[in-house]
Amino acid sequence: MEIFIRKSRVYRHLVLAGLWYAIIIYKVASGIPLGPPDALFLLAGMSFSFLFYVEWKRPYVVIKDGVFSQGLFMKSSIKLDEIHEWQNRSGILYLAGAKHKVKVLPSRISQSDMEQIYEVLKGDKSEEEAEFRKDHNL
Repeated sequence: MEIFIRKSRVYRHLVLAGLWYAIIIYKVASGIPLGPPDALFLLAGMSFSFLFYVEWKRPYVVIKDGVFSQGLFMKSSIKLDEIHEWQNRSGILYLAGAKHKVKVLPSRISQSDMEQIYEVLKGDKSEEEAEFRKDHNL
């Protein structure tokens, strides 16, 4: 399963890139000489274009072959059967194992995708743990 970043966030990067490029195009079209700040405008436009491309093409969360991987640039991963604790604190989903810890930002993905992640996490628990969670409303 591949989960991408919310499209509204991705389009926000596209709009910001277009804004910085529009400033440069306006200055060139009106004949205003370009200076050092304009290089920063161009760099900002290229940065937002790069973020748009990366978030459009690469998934934020990948659940494949029993491994939960998260991240765009720096990947962190944990095996699903090694997860012994997961909790949602301060708007961040923490998955903890004996050796690894993964942090997912739910604000970056849609609610339906977050529900799919919760279903995968709930489905991999043992029968006793599922019963314990049901009895204690967890």
